[in-house]
Formats: sequence, structure tokens, C-alpha cells
Amino acid sequence: MNANAEILLVRSDGAVILQLRDDKPGISNPGLISSFGGHIEDGEEPIDAAVREINEETNLGIIKDQLQSYRTCHKTKEIHGEDWDVYYFAVSDVTEKGLEVYEGAGYTIIRNKEELEKAKTTVLLREVLTDYFEGFRKFVFFPDMNDKTFQKMFDAHYAKITAGKEPSDSPVGLACTGFVAAGKSTITQPLADQIGAIRVSTDFIREEFYRAGYNFKRIRQFVTTLINRLISERYNIFLDFNISTNQPTLDDLLNGGYRIFIVHANPPESFIKNKILSGNMKHELSFFPKDKHLYTSMLGWRDDHIAALPVLRQKYGIWYEVDTSRPDLSRVMADMKQKLATDLQS
Repeated sequence: MNANAEILLVRSDGAVILQLRDDKPGISNPGLISSFGGHIEDGEEPIDAAVREINEETNLGIIKDQLQSYRTCHKTKEIHGEDWDVYYFAVSDVTEKGLEVYEGAGYTIIRNKEELEKAKTTVLLREVLTDYFEGFRKFVFFPDMNDKTFQKMFDAHYAKITAGKEPSDSPVGLACTGFVAAGKSTITQPLADQIGAIRVSTDFIREEFYRAGYNFKRIRQFVTTLINRLISERYNIFLDFNISTNQPTLDDLLNGGYRIFIVHANPPESFIKNKILSGNMKHELSFFPKDKHLYTSMLGWRDDHIAALPVLRQKYGIWYEVDTSRPDLSRVMADMKQKLATDLQS
């Protein structure tokens, strides 16, 4: 596997503990500051490689549960001298007291963007830490949510989204797929309103976690529990998140006797890029402080989305595909509503 697993060791004050590379001929990036980590072996998962590498290179004794996925980057030969993926993980509340480093020339600490600008780092690490000190994915470092808070938040959320809704004898599941900022919600929400479907929005659930000051580790558990309960009570459901990379949820709907309608928001990728980087994006539900951070996040999972689309088409089918950059989008949406009404009668 042509990929690396790298680890950011983050102190409680937000400073990052990093590796000083040996200044020896023949090695890559001699004498520069880099993150701890190394090559992912064939058949090895990135997170397992990260645990192995950090414990080979230091005496920290890190376990898998301490690692939080931070971001995925791609090196190019033109810019970085190598052509492969790099999976970054973060470990919070690490201290340098008693730290022993077994590989490289030792360690150093970068506390802020000003120190980063003066430091001699690898090219990719400079990119990653620049975004880190600007607030990229800062929610990763929020505390875990305990069981009591989880249940209280779940009960309140469930009561809110089901208020005024009625179960259905022939339940329907609406789902959408597409890139970030492709317009998935825009074109599917009117259909959900038409059939009184309950909206399950990962954006809104993340916002509740974020406002309460917790990280997102339990989002999947929250969403899965929510959907399973809605299915058991036979509500119409609108899955307001990218279903191409969450396809097991569709199996749950099928097993529950639901009819499924999948909408694909599919504008040109250039349209999405321009939309995200326009300066007009609202960041309340993205939790990224800058447009470029949101775009970077989209690029981090675009390949997974593209790879999953053929399976989605073959196994479940796309009910309606829309180029959301079309100037006559309102007319297309009206046609969608009419088609849904007709198809539900068949």
C-alpha cells in the first residue's frame, strides 16, 4: 500500500509535539521537522499502522482508542517528492514529560502559527499545521459524550423531529447523494415535505453535538439508533446525508418494508468548487472556519463517493438525477414532485 499513517501529538494547550528527523544523507527530508509515523504495510489498516508506528518511535504506549482520525492528504511528486496518500491521526492531551523518542533526532514543539512560520518542516506538515492552527477540524479535540447526556439529547431530538408527524401504512424512504454543497437538501427537502417525511440530518445532529461541546465520535450511533426507531414506528423518512457512502442504511429500510427513492444531486464538480470557494458559504453546519477547509474536507472523501456510486446504482437504483447548476432548477423540482406523486400511486 503506497500510503503513510502519521500522528499529531496534541498537548492540552493545543501545541503539537513533533519529530525531528535525522540529518543524514540518503533519507527523505533530512534535518526537518515532521510528524511521527511511517509506511502502512500491505493488508494493514491505517489506524493500526498509526498505533504501530507511534509505539515503535516513542515510549508513549498509545492504544487505538486514543487515536482520532484527523484528515487524509495526498502527496504528489511535483510538490512533496512522493506520490501517495497520508492518513493523519490525532492524540489529545499528550505531554512531553518523560517522552522518549527512539527514531529520529528527538522531538520539538510548535505552539502556534507564528512558530510554524519560522520552523523548518516538511512541505505536507506545513500545510496540515497551517490549517490546524486556523481551526480546521477543531471539533475532533472536544471531549467524548457520556451515556446520560447522549440519551437526554436523543430523547429531545426524537421528540422534536416526530412532533406532528404520523406513521404510514406504506412507509417511504427518501435518500440523497452527492458531494458537499451539491444541493442535495435543496432538491430533496420539498419531496420530503410533500409526503410528511421526517428529516434525519447528520448536519443538524452534528450541530447539536457541537453546540453542546462534544466531539462527533457517537454521531453514527446516534443516527443509527434514530433511524432504527423511526423504522420500527413506520414513519416516512428523509435521509438528509450522502447515502452513497452509507448504503447499509438502505438495507435497513428495505428490510423494514420501505419503498426507496434516491435523488442524485450531480452538478459539474467545477460548480461545487466555485460555490464552496465563493466566500458566500454558510459555515454554521460545516464547522470549518474557512471555505478552503470545507473544500479540503470534500476532497478527502470525494473518491469514496465516486467509487460507491456504481454499487448504489446497481443495487438500489437512482430514482432521479439532477444537475443542480441548471438555470431552470425550480421547474425541474416541480417535475420531481409530480413524478413522486405519480410513482407513489403505482
